[in-house]
Amino acid sequence: MRTINVILAMALAASLNAATPYRTPRLEKIAKATGITLRDTLDANVTIDSATIFKGKDIHVRTNGLGDIAHIGYNLFSPILKENYGNNPVFDFLERYLLELDLHLDEKTAEVRMDVDQVTTVKGNILMLRQLTPKTDIKFDLDVISRKLYRITCEFDNKKVRITFPANNELLVGANMTELEEVFRRDVQRMLTISGIDLIFDWSDAKVSRSKDILIIDGGTYLSKMIRGSLYLTEEGGIRRLLCDRRDATRSISNIMLTGIFERNIPLKLDIDRYSGKADTIEITLQQLVAYCKAEGCKLYFGIKKVSEEVLTGTFFAYNELYSYDHMLSISFPLNILEGSEDCVKGKVYTYIPLHFVPDKFFNIEQEQ
Repeated sequence: MRTINVILAMALAASLNAATPYRTPRLEKIAKATGITLRDTLDANVTIDSATIFKGKDIHVRTNGLGDIAHIGYNLFSPILKENYGNNPVFDFLERYLLELDLHLDEKTAEVRMDVDQVTTVKGNILMLRQLTPKTDIKFDLDVISRKLYRITCEFDNKKVRITFPANNELLVGANMTELEEVFRRDVQRMLTISGIDLIFDWSDAKVSRSKDILIIDGGTYLSKMIRGSLYLTEEGGIRRLLCDRRDATRSISNIMLTGIFERNIPLKLDIDRYSGKADTIEITLQQLVAYCKAEGCKLYFGIKKVSEEVLTGTFFAYNELYSYDHMLSISFPLNILEGSEDCVKGKVYTYIPLHFVPDKFFNIEQEQ
């Protein structure tokens, strides 16, 4: 399903980033341990193929759309191979994890560290992967048990290595829950808001149905048939636009929650429920939240709990299957915002909820029109 290019939301100027050049504390530790020296300000979405050399191997660095250093690891896999697998996070994980095993940042041996992380070598030895370079002729296979497990098999130079590891966001990213909450708090406030343009350009790859004069773009369901990713459009003169009308408040608000598209920025007072049990409150725009979730590659869903004459309450889910987590937001949305009021949406968010322990039966929801 296509919407306006959400990558625009990641285009914040790198000049705002000098104080936080690393996405996670572990990446900063790796940089210090390997002797990487970089400018305080880096461009967004750039790769440095050889930032330094460690144990005879090139260490490469990549920044994200905010200009933060988001990856440091051995330069093992070719860009073409990564693209063929949709830039799956397993490549970054393996490059960084192998470097971490060599650095002993936590003073654990490779065997102990792998045991703690449930990284299992089924065939060969994980350290054999250090021999790879982007030019190595490699046969690579990736098996996925959705939200549960990754299994990779590498064959090269008459060697074969097979490894399994959990589809666990903390492991894949290299950050604990407390650190991930801080990443969210910091970065969601730095997002550019999504453009208010509401023209729909292309829905040729989506299921489309009609209810009276409204087109329904089927976005599927999540966890419940009442939690949907569908969008609602009007069509006039061959031009499709997102429905936004106080007389159809439920579908209009659902559109806003799933796209962030509205004629102006909508203030959002957001309580962040912390892993420690403490709460933190920030004031952003609803568009910044949606932009953050989309920039992470999440699929968005929205379910309505209750509608009164003044307020709609509902639950917003941002689901990331590759990293196996949810962001879940309970919101209170004043209906008069649809009529021009500058009222504030209020919400409470639980970030990076791990899903690898959630039974599959909760995800086997029958799709409906």
